[in-house]
Amino acid sequence: MNSTTTAQFEAAWSEVERQQKEQLSASTERLDVEVERELTLLLAGVRDALTEDQRDIQSEFDKLIRMVEQFQQGVDMWQLKAKSSIKMIEEKQRNFAILVEETSIRAAAARRDSIDRLQKRASETEASCQQLLAAASKGM
Repeated sequence: MNSTTTAQFEAAWSEVERQQKEQLSASTERLDVEVERELTLLLAGVRDALTEDQRDIQSEFDKLIRMVEQFQQGVDMWQLKAKSSIKMIEEKQRNFAILVEETSIRAAAARRDSIDRLQKRASETEASCQQLLAAASKGM
């Protein structure tokens, strides 16, 4: 792989990483906004529903708050898992790129070796033919 190809690969790789980060950031932001909106709606609904049975309702409200907190923890865990998965995928992509580059280098070396051997054989064959022609012309 030449330096131009390597530079192109690195530029493409950087772009992929940038896009992944943008997508993760956008998804996180949308999810945060949605969670905040849902929480606001839940809180507004619960406040409107408070009546004489406030103790019972307060208990339900506390349950809702715990559920929202658990949901937020789940979202946080999902984000951590997503980041971990992205890192793992990036590492596998890097390893694959290294493997491709190493294979390309080996293939180029094998090609050069084959060309060198063919050129050597051609030279040897040409020399043998010239010797045979020289011997044949001396024998005539």
